[in-house]
Amino acid sequence: MNRQGSWGPEVDTSLERAGRLRGRPPGGRLKVAGSLALVVLLLVAAVSGSLVGLLLVETVDLPQVSDLEHYRPMATTEIYDVHGQPIGAFSLERRTVVGYNGFAPILREAVISIEDRNFESHWGVNLVRVAGAAYHDLMSRSRSQGASTLTMQLARNLFLNDRRTFSRKLREVLLTLQIEHHFTKRQIFTLYANQIYLGGGCYGFEAASEYYFSMHASQLTLPEAATLAALPKGPVEYSPVLHPERALRRRNLVLGALVRDGKITAAQAVAAERTPLGLRLQPPPN
Repeated sequence: MNRQGSWGPEVDTSLERAGRLRGRPPGGRLKVAGSLALVVLLLVAAVSGSLVGLLLVETVDLPQVSDLEHYRPMATTEIYDVHGQPIGAFSLERRTVVGYNGFAPILREAVISIEDRNFESHWGVNLVRVAGAAYHDLMSRSRSQGASTLTMQLARNLFLNDRRTFSRKLREVLLTLQIEHHFTKRQIFTLYANQIYLGGGCYGFEAASEYYFSMHASQLTLPEAATLAALPKGPVEYSPVLHPERALRRRNLVLGALVRDGKITAAQAVAAERTPLGLRLQPPPN
């Protein structure tokens, strides 16, 4: 009690002092928090600078995507006699280039459903999947699953190698963005469908269709289209010639993807699953 017989002033002063002590962190904590914030900012600046520098380095010698406007891949050279009849052919890559309408609609839908179901709507890259694939490639020697869009596969097949490095994945992404900027989805699909390796020495779906089924890619039925659409993931692993049982399982997986995307009915898928591979192999010309 104070001299005036009241507790008020002394109690109030003590409470204020205690409140100040509880409400304000000690000076040491402030210094530690400030130091941590500074370290974080420095790390962010260093990482950002490194990424910018890496992007500059990787973009200096990137191929010119605009050159694809004059796309002239290696194709089969046919030889004719004086009467215009084919007597032989030779090639380093067995390929027959066709336009967008040279691929049966069901083949286009099958490829997109199993390889890149969002092909028509994305801008070329799925950042989450790419980051996961890059990390997987760095930490493991096994093959990444489902990371590449059709456009990324095209960029890799046209311009890059198969080395699993962060640098190669970054270049792939940069090239993909350029391709998406320069070409329509139809053009990208056409380039992809003429470029991709499908086993048996065949590049592109037209050559593969002629080799496996002795018909043009525009004439493929549902089971045949699903069989070919299964091959980009593993032309040897899912070869209908070398591994027919694997090819059947993979073909049926493609049929399931078509049902999921509403491209065919479940009844159509069941009927196609009951159909044998039905290969009609066309031996390479002399």
